[in-house]
Amino acid sequence: MSLFPAHAASIWSVLLVLFGLPLQRLPQPPARNADDEPCPRDTNADFAAAGDGQQAALLATLTAEIAEMRLVLKDDELDTESLRERLNAALAQSLVLRASQEILEKRIVRLREDLTSFPPAAESEAPPRS
Repeated sequence: MSLFPAHAASIWSVLLVLFGLPLQRLPQPPARNADDEPCPRDTNADFAAAGDGQQAALLATLTAEIAEMRLVLKDDELDTESLRERLNAALAQSLVLRASQEILEKRIVRLREDLTSFPPAAESEAPPRS
């Protein structure tokens, strides 16, 4: 029993050599080279160049559209700001008009009270006409 634990590493190395050598000689799939490509390199280069051209055109188009959208956004922000200013001016004017209306209504009420406080004038008291 003491033989196996003492020599376990050497036993494993022998087993590995005995079974490892036949496994190395099994047929392996062939390694692929760059020469085994289905398309010639020139065709791939043409595709890559065409793709690069298309990508560059797409990038230029998207950049132009983004710049255009930024201009539209700036115009919209300016329009929004001018609309806010106009709204604030209209609200201020509305507030002034409401205050003026209240003042005028109070004056009307006061004038009516003043008119009702005077006694009606008698016709006999009217000065004679000459």
